[in-house]
Amino acid sequence: MSRIVTNRAVDWLKEHRRIKFVGDIPDEIDEEKEIIPEIDAVPPEILNRMIRQLPVGCRTVLNLYVFEQIPHKDIARRLNIKEKTSHSQYAHARRLLEKMIREYISSQRI
Repeated sequence: MSRIVTNRAVDWLKEHRRIKFVGDIPDEIDEEKEIIPEIDAVPPEILNRMIRQLPVGCRTVLNLYVFEQIPHKDIARRLNIKEKTSHSQYAHARRLLEKMIREYISSQRI
C-alpha cells in the first residue's frame, strides 16, 4: 500500500511540476555518515516538521531514499532525473536537515 501511495505522490509531483531541484552538489558524497549524533534528541514531530520545510526536490529524494529505501538509480528513473542529481539532492537535504537539527539543539540548551 505504501508503494502505491509513494508512486502516486511522485506522479502527482511530476504532473504538476512541483519538484524543483537545486544546483549540483560536489561529487564527494558520504551517504553512510550519520547526520549528527544528537539526532535522537529531536522529537519525531519536530524532525517531521523539519523534513517538511526542505525544498520539494530535496524532500522527495530524501523520503524515497531514506524511508522507502529506493536506490538512487531507481529514484532517478522515477523522477526523470540523472542519478547524480538524485545523489546531490539527497546530500543537499542532509546538509539542510543537519543545520536545522543543530539550530534546534542549540535553542534547547539555552
